Amino acid sequence: MTPRVKYYEYVISTSEGFVNDFANKRLEECKKEMYQPMMQLADKMLSNFQYYSAETLLSDLARIFPDDQIIQSNLFIATSNTSPVTTYSGSVEVICVKPLIADTTVAFEMNYVASTDSYYITVSEFKAILQSLYAKGFCLIDPTSMADLSNTGFVTTQEVTVPEGKKPLVIILEDFSYTATREKVGMCRRLVLNDVGQVCGEYVSSNGQTVVSRSSEAIGILDAFVEEHPDFSYNGVKGVISLTGYQSIFGYVTDMDQVDDRNNALEAAGLPTINPTDKEIETNRATVQSITDKLKESGWIMASSTYGFINANHCEIGTIQNDTEKWLSQVGSITGPVSILVYPNGDFIRGSDARCVYLKEKGFRIFFGAGPTPYYTYGDNYLYFDRCMLTGDTLRNVDYTRLFNKEDVYDGSRKKN
Repeated sequence: MTPRVKYYEYVISTSEGFVNDFANKRLEECKKEMYQPMMQLADKMLSNFQYYSAETLLSDLARIFPDDQIIQSNLFIATSNTSPVTTYSGSVEVICVKPLIADTTVAFEMNYVASTDSYYITVSEFKAILQSLYAKGFCLIDPTSMADLSNTGFVTTQEVTVPEGKKPLVIILEDFSYTATREKVGMCRRLVLNDVGQVCGEYVSSNGQTVVSRSSEAIGILDAFVEEHPDFSYNGVKGVISLTGYQSIFGYVTDMDQVDDRNNALEAAGLPTINPTDKEIETNRATVQSITDKLKESGWIMASSTYGFINANHCEIGTIQNDTEKWLSQVGSITGPVSILVYPNGDFIRGSDARCVYLKEKGFRIFFGAGPTPYYTYGDNYLYFDRCMLTGDTLRNVDYTRLFNKEDVYDGSRKKN
């Protein structure tokens, strides 16, 4: 409920005469002013599966407008998709994947590269992993909800809250900027919005056709999974998407500074180089902004994986400062403020290190390293998590049975190699 409504209701309950009449009049004016924008906000919440937020908002509106049938109907939809919540005191699982292998024929038969098999998982593997996580009672949460970042000098811990019977889960999609080499090994070359505004991956299939599909990338797959299983997400949360910037963002060159790196990668992959105009760069930035806005609106959280995907703990502070300034200028200007840094390859810097102090001063206060088991800790003005890397190698060699059975998810097309 808005503060003005609360204020006038309080005045009405404690006054009489002119003051009471004035407060009643102002309350009715407030109701007229708030109705349409609040209803639009509730509709947006419902469309993005933010049922818990919608329930709170619509409950307040139902008290203010008790005879409004649209409010009652929408409130019923919200409450039908919520359940009692509880504080969770156990571990928080964090899994991480890189862009998916969309076409296994290209990846494992036509253009087999050992690193592709080692570092990436396939579309079918990701779908099977989601099914297993859902069956085991996991529920997606927002990692930023675990830390109060309102004070720049310190982080205040916040309790982990999940629906009763659920276990918290964070999904990281790492380095979704789409480097040029991935296009040659059956992976997406960029993200696009389809004709109904859904985020899709675009790739070139084994027969040379351009394919645009939600099912070709983790973003669209998880979006569709939450649509089918809203209780897999607590209040519409999806996951964290970490971005670099040195070649592109979502597969689009958005700054002239990226052109040299992009062309070097294109040339190494045997693909045509580019020579974009300022107008084309501007168009690319607008496209990426539209995709970013859609992702953020639908429950995705933006993060950094450094500008150059650098092994941060092996870099001097000057390198980190230069890299961070580039990220903030070229990527952060599109994403808006971010508080999460996903360390490339898990190469984390300890919180007291001057380099990490600098990163915290720049707004990064939630950090993800890497490790095969769930772990998180609060430090000096930061929250740190380990993340489980899901790759071809870890599917083969790491025991993740608490999350899924390898035999149930492993893509048989890998066996040909």
